[in-house]
Amino acid sequence: MRIAVFDLDGTVINGDSVTMFLDTMLEHNIIDKDYRKQDDGLLELFYQGQVDIMAYYRFVLKPLIGKTPEQLAPLLDDFVNNKVLPAVYPKAKKLIKSKLLQDEIVIIASATTDILVERIAHALGIKYFVATKVLYDNKHRITGEVDPLICHQEGKVEHLNELCNKMGWNLSNSEGYGDSVNDIAMLKATTTPYAVCPKGAMLNYAIKHNIPVLNFNINLQY
Repeated sequence: MRIAVFDLDGTVINGDSVTMFLDTMLEHNIIDKDYRKQDDGLLELFYQGQVDIMAYYRFVLKPLIGKTPEQLAPLLDDFVNNKVLPAVYPKAKKLIKSKLLQDEIVIIASATTDILVERIAHALGIKYFVATKVLYDNKHRITGEVDPLICHQEGKVEHLNELCNKMGWNLSNSEGYGDSVNDIAMLKATTTPYAVCPKGAMLNYAIKHNIPVLNFNINLQY
């Protein structure tokens, strides 16, 4: 069974899902413009692999503390339908669809929280995903914290291995698609890695290691 593992932000979608979610929260008056603006600097550090990732999760989840996923359903639907889906690369959508039609296992692997990734994956017709797990209190309300085993860099590989072990799969016949230095560990774990729209250090890494580069912004044949 062939497995295809896709990073989300910058790989499947043209942009960052967390930023899109913050924009949606701003539109719903859950946060203000100053709060939203803080994300710009944090996001730049994230893609350089230099952000305090736990602090970043707390920043994103803080406005949601005390809420349940059910209470957030209208917000999440707006976020997915009006922000994420219009930003999906057509080439990524076509590639994912072709793999699903060939009965390949498709997995979204993202450092983003599961409360967002689950909605996005299912909207794309993808059953399987790994993501950073949001923690809840005994009334299933968001605490503002995440599971310490975050789905980021090497942690993404741990999450993938956990899913594969649970399902009886392995990555010995797999493809990996990622765009940033945060995806390098994941790409190393797959047998056929691809760098999608890479920039900076990730582009240099792809060139150095002879990893094929895909640009979903232009009309390439796969």
